[in-house]
Order: sequence, then structure tokens, then C-alpha cells
Amino acid sequence: MKKVFAYLAALALCFSVCTTAAVKAEDSANVYVTISDSTGAFQVTAESVAVSDIDGDGALTINDALYCAHESFYEGGAEAGYSSYTGDYGLSLGKLWGDESGSFGYYVNNASAWSLADPVAEGDKVNAFIYQDQTAWSDMYTFFDVSEADSDADGNVTLTLTGCGFDENWNPISVPVESAQISVNGEVTDIFTDENGTAVIPLFTNGINVISARTAATPIVPPVCLVNAQIAEISDNSDTDVPETAKPVAEELPETLPQTGLVSSFLFVALGTALVGSGAGVVAKNKKN
Repeated sequence: MKKVFAYLAALALCFSVCTTAAVKAEDSANVYVTISDSTGAFQVTAESVAVSDIDGDGALTINDALYCAHESFYEGGAEAGYSSYTGDYGLSLGKLWGDESGSFGYYVNNASAWSLADPVAEGDKVNAFIYQDQTAWSDMYTFFDVSEADSDADGNVTLTLTGCGFDENWNPISVPVESAQISVNGEVTDIFTDENGTAVIPLFTNGINVISARTAATPIVPPVCLVNAQIAEISDNSDTDVPETAKPVAEELPETLPQTGLVSSFLFVALGTALVGSGAGVVAKNKKN
């Protein structure tokens, strides 16, 4: 009988060890984090972050991802640049990248999150930002159709930019972002998206290129796509081979954006974001201390 109990105890111990190992294996995940500041500049750009359960709530959440990102990339770590608190709307942002304005937003896989307690998993993409428009919170959240891509042999890549807006009945919709100016590795070009939000972007540097965009009509949360350029041949004198339309420029953006549908999609965003600020969008303004 003693041998039977000893055998059962050994089995139980083995099961316990295996179960614990399995749980620990799920207690971390690699999440891609992007953080932009109140000027629309990237501070963290689609960086892979090893996320662990730093707050001990038994789950991997947006809070964990942003905390770990600050630990890795903010000077002074999360203690200096990041904080969260539990308020009327749940776990909320108190400080993001050293900013304590309370005008914050965050998305997971291009979908608006309800609170910092929303879960994240392996391979998820967290995009947190400080509103550029800190009065009306009119920043439009935008994203490319892909987050990673390879160029063709000539170094070209085609991307489509989409923004989050509202229709005439205030239902959330996705709209193409027209006349957005493309930037490559932080340098603006004179390439703009068309009426479908699409642009063909030539690249001239092999390896990873960071593609983003901006508009003049309304502030947008900068989108990001990492494009691996695989150019068959690159001339030693690249300036002579770069089309004029692809060279970095310093000219002003168009002052207006074309209308989309019955109401401008960008008017939807401006009005819709105000609606968000008053209720459904607690993600932005409810994060104040």
C-alpha cells in the first residue's frame, strides 16, 4: 500500500511540475509596441517587447505591455515615464512617455481598447499615443493595410491607409485616408495617398524601412509599416536614380482633404472623437489623475 501511495504522490508531483511549467510558459509573450508623442513623432516604433505579468493580476494586459515597453526604452524606465491607476472606468493611464496630460489613446491590433486591463497575446500590436489635439481630441486613428511587407525587386511597395471614422448615424466605420503625405524613415516625400488611400512608395535603401504618413487637414495618429526593401540593384549614385516624386521634401501639405460620401470622413472623425470624449471614448479623456 505504501508503494501505491508513493507512486501516486510521484505522479501528482510530476503533474504539478508539468502544469506549473505550462502556466509559466504562458506568462510571457512578445508584443509589438508603438508609442507616439503629442507632436505625432514616434518614440517607440513597432518594437518587440517581452511582456510579463508585472502587476500580478494573472493576465497579460495592455498595462503590462506598456509598462515593459517603458522599462526597455524610456530613460529611467517605467518608474520615470509610465503610470496607471484604477478609476471610475477601470485601469487607466496616468502617464505615458513622461506625459501626464491625460489625453491618451491606445489600440490593440487596430481596434480600440476599453481599458488597460484588456488582454494581449503573442504577436499582438499595441499602439499607444498622446493626442496632438488636446482640446477636441480630433486625432484620427489610422493604419496601413499591412504592418509588415517586402518590396518588389525594384524597391516599390504599395500600401493603403485607412482611418477610423463615423457615418451619418454615428456608427463606427473605416474610411480611406486621401491626400496623406508619406514619410520614409522619418523623411517626408511628395508622395500622397489617392482617393482610395493607396500609394505606391519607392524605396532606395535595402533592409527595413519605416513607412508612415501625415495629413494637414486634421491630426492623425501616425500609422507604421515596416517594409523590407529587397532591391535587385542599387546605383552607387543614388541621387541620380531617385525619381523627383520620391525624394524627401519640405513643402507644405494640402490645406484641405476631399470629401467622402455624404459627409466628410474627417468631419466624422472630429465630431466622432468629441462623442468619444463624452462617453464611448473613455480610452482618451478618462485617463486623467
